[in-house]
Formats: sequence, C-alpha cells, structure tokens
Amino acid sequence: MLVELYLLVATLEDVGFQNVVVTALVAKLEGPTRAPCMHLPGDEAIGNIYMETEKDDQLRKLVVDAYAKKAKLSDLDKLGVELPRSFLEELTRRSVQAKTGSTISKLDARNYRIPVDSEEGSSGKKRKLN
Repeated sequence: MLVELYLLVATLEDVGFQNVVVTALVAKLEGPTRAPCMHLPGDEAIGNIYMETEKDDQLRKLVVDAYAKKAKLSDLDKLGVELPRSFLEELTRRSVQAKTGSTISKLDARNYRIPVDSEEGSSGKKRKLN
C-alpha cells in the first residue's frame, strides 16, 4: 500500500509527501515485527516501481537496499520470474558491493528522501537539477 501511495504522490510531484512515505516504508522495513518477507515489496510492487519511476528514483534504491540487507533465500524464492531486469541488475550489484565491504548497516530514511528546496519547504515541488 505504501508503494502505491508513493507512486501516486510522485505523479503529483509532491516531494514532501513522497519523503513522508519513504520514512514510513523504512520504519516498516526496520520495524521489530518484521517476519520473513512480510514487509518486503513483492514482485508486483517491484514491477510497478520500475515501470513508473525513473532510473535514479530513490524508491528503487530503497527497495534494492532492503532486499540486499533483509532478504533471505526464501524471500527471493517467493518472487515471480517476471521481475524487471533493472531490479535484478541493481540487486546483484548491491550484493557484490556487500561482499567487498560496502555493507548496508541499517536502512535510514535520510538516504532515500528526495531533496526539497528550502524556499518551497514540503510543498511538493521537485527540485530542478542542472
């Protein structure tokens, strides 16, 4: 549900609310009640994320990091075979990085929030990048 909410507010270009959703997603992923695969986005959500976001979207990074840090083999077995190639490539790259010492110690929402212009606060306007 949170993934769908993020994608909706992304189409509305409400960066402030996207960041609120990211914070909620991270809290859910890092929460004490996480059972195996309980809070990791499934194959449908991953497909939607990769279909509806750009390559550099922070939600993609969060999902890849969450799988690299939290997933067990049984979590991966539950995913369908129709996962986006980009997801699999990014997950593979992240897993190799973890083997070389660049590990994810803890998911932190600050690493996935979209920068907001200070003049606009959390009004939702995307920052223009040069």
